[in-house]
Amino acid sequence: MRLPFQAKWVEKQRERHMALKRAHFFEVYRDDPVRFAEEVIGLRVWSRQRELLEAVRDHDRVAVRSGQKTSKSNSAATLALWYAATRPGARVFVTAPTFKQVKAIVWRELRLRAKPVTRILGGTMPRDPATGIEFANGSEIIGLSVSQPESLAGLSSPGGILFIIDEASGFPDDLFHVIRGNSAGGAKILAISNPTLRGDCTWYPELFRSKVWRTLRISSEELALSDERKLYVDKDGNLLPGLALPGWIDEMREEYGPDYLNHPQYKIRVLGEFAAEGDETVFRLDDIIDAQARWRSDRDCHGPLRIGLDPSWGGTDACGYAAVRGFHTYELTERPGRVDDYEAAARPALEMADRYRTDSDSIVTIACDVVGDGARVVQALEELALERGARVAVVEHNGSEKANDENEYANRRSEVWYEGEKTLRAGHDLPPGDQIRAELLSAMRDHDRTGRKAVESKQKTKRRGSGSPNLADAWTMAVGVVPADSGAVDDDDFADERAAGGWM
Repeated sequence: MRLPFQAKWVEKQRERHMALKRAHFFEVYRDDPVRFAEEVIGLRVWSRQRELLEAVRDHDRVAVRSGQKTSKSNSAATLALWYAATRPGARVFVTAPTFKQVKAIVWRELRLRAKPVTRILGGTMPRDPATGIEFANGSEIIGLSVSQPESLAGLSSPGGILFIIDEASGFPDDLFHVIRGNSAGGAKILAISNPTLRGDCTWYPELFRSKVWRTLRISSEELALSDERKLYVDKDGNLLPGLALPGWIDEMREEYGPDYLNHPQYKIRVLGEFAAEGDETVFRLDDIIDAQARWRSDRDCHGPLRIGLDPSWGGTDACGYAAVRGFHTYELTERPGRVDDYEAAARPALEMADRYRTDSDSIVTIACDVVGDGARVVQALEELALERGARVAVVEHNGSEKANDENEYANRRSEVWYEGEKTLRAGHDLPPGDQIRAELLSAMRDHDRTGRKAVESKQKTKRRGSGSPNLADAWTMAVGVVPADSGAVDDDDFADERAAGGWM
């Protein structure tokens, strides 16, 4: 007869044995997420979904852009469960631009699909993603909030890490770089989204040009309009829940008209393609990337030196400064705005003029926005220049005034932005940096009531959460606002650049 302490020891050993058995139950699926999805989760995996699952198995960096209703969130949840179940001690972190999106999209799918895993490994999926779940094999799945950047830093695990970034096209640049830093120890990253464009998220579109990332594009048309759909229908002939229906495709085509293939929303929502940035934004991402790639600090440049100053005041806005010559941008910088010190706003522009002036510069042009407190800054610029004997010409720029070409543009600011875009495509460069890239992509195209080209107002841009494009406004002024009687602009030595679109 066993003594009580012996019975307890035997029971403890039995429980330990069963726990180890449960912990290793799913290891047979370690290298086969498709089989895991079908045999454990009970999914019917279609061809492009299979490709996605296998891509995450085979690659550490996977970026997916897709149309709507292609099972992308379903796939993300399946991958989270597969990774946690088949790798003891692993950690899966699920994040999105907002915590509400984490909870409503991927976490909801996780709660729907987790039972076959929790039945073996124990636990239940909590409603709150931040609570997370830990399984008997020591693995866990956790939802992370972007409102707490520190929660994304310093993460590690002996069993491996998988980051899932849902709705990645809206995930902020700085937080992605934190995650990317965490991947230095071998973590996997899956970035998945509809391919919308946002000024504060420039990293996601870039992934699809990278040789490091395995990239996929999945169109809503691929299953809905193909013969393969016959394999994924219910008894009534309808596609399984969560997949785009043929009727929805027809509806989208009717909504976007005969030229639907070229409509930016059809490209994004159905085809899973990035709409040409010029369809929505004034500047194209391709052009900005090319401009930054050709920037060199010692680039040979010709023409008059021009400075752009965008004085902004109060709140979180800053004063933006840009210095350019010919098709070269010397410097982009900003400083906090102060409503009580106009000289402090003016001084950096004069310092730029001194720093980049050459013997060929008889006069340096400083273009300054005069709206609001800008008029006081212009006065401060002129007084400081006179006091220092600086050879500068201050040009006032009022973006709300009528354009030089008032038949084409709604106002002067719109004209300067569109001319800046032409200049960039003609060969102007930009210094490397995420901020100028984000700001140039932040302002959307618009039209006034008569159909003239316009750029949305700063207020509208800020309401969308993109911030004030101070550097972008400074740069467009530097390249586009020059005095009509400037002898430097009429110099025949620069005729080629003027013909290419470098001057207004």
